[in-house]
Amino acid sequence: MSDSREREASPQANIDYAEHNGSSAHIYDPVGLLEQAQSSPIRIFEKADFASPIEYAYLNLEPVEARDGRPALGVSGHVQLDRSRSDLSQLLKNFRTGLDKSSRKDRDISVAPTNFINCFLMVDNESGFRSLIEFYSDGSIYLMNHRLGTNSADKDSKAELFAKPTAIIDEAAFLRGATRVFMYSLDHANGSTMRRKIVNLKRIYEFGKTVTPIKRTLLRTLNSTDQQNQAQKAPQRDSKAAPSPAKPSAASASPTPEQLGIDVVEGQVTLDEIGGLSDVKSRLREIATSFKETETMVKWGAERPQGILLYGEPGTGKNMLVEALANEIEATIWSIQSSDIYNKWLGDSEQRIKDIFQRARSIKVPTILLFDEFDSIIGITEEVGPGGGSQARNAVAGIFKQEMNTLADENPNVLVVAITNHLDRIDDALTRSGRFDHRIYVPMPDERARSQIASNIIGRVILASETSGFSPYGGDINTDEIAQASEGMSGADIAEVFRRIALQKAMQEARNGSTEPIGQFDILKTIQDFRTGL
Repeated sequence: MSDSREREASPQANIDYAEHNGSSAHIYDPVGLLEQAQSSPIRIFEKADFASPIEYAYLNLEPVEARDGRPALGVSGHVQLDRSRSDLSQLLKNFRTGLDKSSRKDRDISVAPTNFINCFLMVDNESGFRSLIEFYSDGSIYLMNHRLGTNSADKDSKAELFAKPTAIIDEAAFLRGATRVFMYSLDHANGSTMRRKIVNLKRIYEFGKTVTPIKRTLLRTLNSTDQQNQAQKAPQRDSKAAPSPAKPSAASASPTPEQLGIDVVEGQVTLDEIGGLSDVKSRLREIATSFKETETMVKWGAERPQGILLYGEPGTGKNMLVEALANEIEATIWSIQSSDIYNKWLGDSEQRIKDIFQRARSIKVPTILLFDEFDSIIGITEEVGPGGGSQARNAVAGIFKQEMNTLADENPNVLVVAITNHLDRIDDALTRSGRFDHRIYVPMPDERARSQIASNIIGRVILASETSGFSPYGGDINTDEIAQASEGMSGADIAEVFRRIALQKAMQEARNGSTEPIGQFDILKTIQDFRTGL
């Protein structure tokens, strides 16, 4: 579109694209994303619907300083693998294989070694974007374009990288490079279990379609002073030691969520807006009533639940239900993930879970402590392995049990909610009554629920388009037929179908200037394509 007003009215026209080994990245408004990231940290990608071994992955942007002190843009990514299946040696082997082929001219990513066995330098050959990637035995993979790693036993052994000043980068090329490096890392992570070779995911990734403000900052510096570098020397292989992250400064007596690195979010959906799940929504309404009507509860000597555990298949809307519950009780949500608790330092993980509960005891307003992917935070550890990771998980689980015993009595403003796709990985002692009084199974949607989900999605789009006089959907839409065609699909699957259709129509209009409204045939065909992996 040549007219600037049309471009403003259709943000889809600002999408940039990057490709890597069968996958493609759709980057929404690169200039706008980098403008936002120059003032505060933002998350431009987050997904938890990968097939095993990848549990979730996210990509952040934030303001940093270049080596010369000028403003720069930092990129940080985190890929979390299934701890029970991740194979660090296979993952490192995959990347060492990349070293042998990094000189091939047809490769879009080059890989080079550093002074550390678990750290590599990746370069996007088209844009020149550079990032360090680090691997840890707990299944964590970190990408950073702004990093200084040193070894406590050898100050001359470094892995150092500084972001380029914002003034000299091309926004679109910068993000294309960052997303290609990210996709390259996900492909290698996908081949890290069961001695598999590198397996390309061949997905369509969307970066920046939704932007989330975040409180976390990049781990910019390791070992800036001798006091910061108190770690024991890591075991060496190939005469190279793993990087030793600088230990963070001690938290205050009552740290804020921001100091704890926790995202604080508001519920953006109501229970009425969620399709299906009538039994689950009914139970959540009862819980909300017990939370709000404290005087009535006291009058009858009744105790409201202090913990709720939502479990079920991925994509069934568990996070959305928590947002709706927060709306019901007018609460904010502290969204806590494993990366908010665990790090390499002995004793730090235990202290962080204590700090979270300590701060929760002083909250004066209704708050939900949401432990997302609960099994990755507190899962069953059958054997204690080397490196302290298993010991830390067992210790964190023990502290969690103790804290849950008294939290509700000490602060009735707080409600603990945990979400998991793998109930079998959680110790029964953690989920007993008195800790998690309500264990609620969130099922896959039945036919009626799928019809409601489709109706809700279509209705929201139509309402949003009313003011522009635009009709996105044709008159032949039949949600009952959509429900039948989508049998076995989750709510997230159905939402993905409609997302794909909207994107396809937007691209057609961007190319041709106009397109037909979405019809029943478009929806049914996209459902079929989704089922067959197209």
